Amino acid sequence: MSPDEIRPGVYVRSASADDLRAVVDIYNDAVTTRHSGAEARPVPVEARRSWLMHRDPRRPVWVAEENGAVVAWISLDAFRPNPGYGRTAEVNVYAAPPARGRGIGEALVRRALARSPGLEIDVLLAFILGVNRPTLALFAKVGFATWGVLPDVVVHDGNPAPVVIVGRRLQR
Repeated sequence: MSPDEIRPGVYVRSASADDLRAVVDIYNDAVTTRHSGAEARPVPVEARRSWLMHRDPRRPVWVAEENGAVVAWISLDAFRPNPGYGRTAEVNVYAAPPARGRGIGEALVRRALARSPGLEIDVLLAFILGVNRPTLALFAKVGFATWGVLPDVVVHDGNPAPVVIVGRRLQR
């Protein structure tokens, strides 16, 4: 599939093995700067290879490129392995520091919303650290609602923190 322009000069395409380091670097930046997630330390590149390379084609990873460099990514992951959850996917979106606050993450989520019906997805969910206000605002802006709060289920910077579950049901 050829890249699609999602913002002026920013193109999105399916992730490949060549993107693994950039995808992990972007994720690890969020870990080390404490922007999101509950990882205690950065993850090794090899620990994510299988996640990227052995996916159901209906659960893609897309990368956003600007000037030939991967600046953000989004994944649609299986929510649970049980067949009854097969039409529900979990959304994860991460942006490198220079790409944050520029609408690239929003454009990726909007693309996921548009492409989900063709991927046999009726429901999108995201699990967001309760202190991650920018990501909560992004998902609210594109029509996700708070479907639940898991109080103090993660330790973030040494303190208990909630995880907010946001979701959106798509038209069938």
